[in-house]
Amino acid sequence: MWLAADKWGIVKAAESPAEFSVKEDNNLSLIEFELVIVVETIHLLFSANRWEKRALMESKLLGGTTLIVDRYSYSGVAFSAAKGLDIQWCKAPDVGLVAPDLKAAERGGYGGERYEKIEFQKRVADHYHSLRESTCKVVDGSLPMETVEEQLRELATNCIQECQEKPHLPI
Repeated sequence: MWLAADKWGIVKAAESPAEFSVKEDNNLSLIEFELVIVVETIHLLFSANRWEKRALMESKLLGGTTLIVDRYSYSGVAFSAAKGLDIQWCKAPDVGLVAPDLKAAERGGYGGERYEKIEFQKRVADHYHSLRESTCKVVDGSLPMETVEEQLRELATNCIQECQEKPHLPI
């Protein structure tokens, strides 16, 4: 049995890897194992994917490249905790990974994906709020896209300027 997990956390099962369209831009990860879908397993698969990319991310950062990463580990922690896992357990697999200098949160338009039911999203939002620290900035995703884009660009530009003067620390 093959499982494919994409960057949005959607997992699909198939008898053959040929049934999946794996492309670099959809960040589809394949793994072969007995079909036992456990919330903990899914969480650890995504953490493993981040660990696989750790050396690449560190070398890019040391070479002066700015990385903008959608969701990253905090999303996994918030979603897995909303599914009922202990939040400290959810954070543990990512200790030692590159820590983001900026986290932007909040968006609207829920309802189209598997975990985008309002009640579930409220639990996810609660967990995101519990993870807030000084590097977390909130952008109102219900604003017009141009406004959101402008705010994100300003946050990212300021963060890049600040990071040029300080070392990057792990989570």
